[in-house]
Amino acid sequence: DEVWRVSSVPPRRMDPVDAGLSAAFGEDLARRARGGRAMPDNAPAPLVDRAGRVWVRSAVGGLSVSVSGATPRVLDASMVGDPTALSEMLEDREGNVWIASGTNGLFRLRESRVGVLDQSDGLRDSAVLAVMEHPPGCYWIGNRSGGVDRWQDGVVTHHDFDPGSPGPKRPASAMHLARDGRLWAASRDGSIFYWNGVSFQLAYPKQVHATRIDSMQEDGDGR
Repeated sequence: DEVWRVSSVPPRRMDPVDAGLSAAFGEDLARRARGGRAMPDNAPAPLVDRAGRVWVRSAVGGLSVSVSGATPRVLDASMVGDPTALSEMLEDREGNVWIASGTNGLFRLRESRVGVLDQSDGLRDSAVLAVMEHPPGCYWIGNRSGGVDRWQDGVVTHHDFDPGSPGPKRPASAMHLARDGRLWAASRDGSIFYWNGVSFQLAYPKQVHATRIDSMQEDGDGR
């Protein structure tokens, strides 16, 4: 509720404040609030970007983004340190959202161009050796710890090559989809399997000359 005028030494507090000047300050605060600046009363400060998404810095310091009719997505703001320290948001000409923190500096949020599928999504291993799509929207993912993960509609199902055998599981090192629609998979020890609709079935046992298979292909004669 104080207005100070800086034009001489020392600065001087204006009392009373001109009504027009007070209104100008009010308009400026409202504009900055619409742009995502936290107000002195710590009230929610939304930022509406060019895509119509609403970025909200809540009174308790959380950060979320939402579009009309959708559930707000809460963003991880742990990088900021103290979540209550989000002080202002700004959208630049490229559509990036910049967030000013009162404790940890300036952050830029950009849309991710690549989505990562990893163990947090249900994969058996973080090391992937082969991948195949069949049918459309269904992905077969060979991993180092053994067997194949099938990812479809956000659900991961794991299939071992030899689920009943003891000892280490055989990693899937290569996969191939034949023209007849059969999915083939090879393990690092040289064994070859095919998908029978329920599980991977051994097609050819390990051969002496094939101690490891890195790639498979089908020729014009179907071999």
